[in-house]
Amino acid sequence: MAVLGLAAMLLSVTAGGTFLALWRYDLLPRDPAPAMTNTAGDTGDQTGDQTGNDPGGDTGGPGPGFEDVIPQTESTTDPERAALDQLDEISRRDLAAVSPRGQYVAQLASKNPGIYDKRQTTADGSHTFQAVDILRQYQALRDDPANGGTAVVLLKSTDYGKRVLYHGEPLYVTFALGDFRDRQDVLGWCARRFPGLSGDALTNQCMVQRLRPGS
Repeated sequence: MAVLGLAAMLLSVTAGGTFLALWRYDLLPRDPAPAMTNTAGDTGDQTGDQTGNDPGGDTGGPGPGFEDVIPQTESTTDPERAALDQLDEISRRDLAAVSPRGQYVAQLASKNPGIYDKRQTTADGSHTFQAVDILRQYQALRDDPANGGTAVVLLKSTDYGKRVLYHGEPLYVTFALGDFRDRQDVLGWCARRFPGLSGDALTNQCMVQRLRPGS
């Protein structure tokens, strides 16, 4: 009698003569074991890596051995160029606040880069002034408490009067704008502002000017 591939069938007889078939489940045929996948070989269309991470998702940070390197760049700003830019910006701002109408003013400095002044020196002792020196001189004159309540501004020589050029370039001119009624008022202010100077030295440092509209 065929038992459909069963290895054994046990028969027992009950009191009524009925046969019962007792199946040995441990002897039933089993499905063959699945084939093993070679994870060390070609993965074909497989997505994800062997650790179960989805390569298309967020892995929570850079992988092993990655270094977050921020490139360092050296500043290439030219101090002279930066000083010129600042002088231009200051002169534009001050021109907007000043209305040349022929008023008396005290001229405190008048220079452009490369100019030579035999009576004045830069911070390093030179008589030749560059843009950095001109900016420092203007700032020192503007911020000196000896000015009292007199405003000090910076204009270009091309912003007023005859629009003078020196060696083809405008001069940066520092003015004191006081309540000056005439020439004598300016001279008196200059003498009080620079008490240690007299004669040509005082005139070189503080001279009378008329701030007229550009022509």
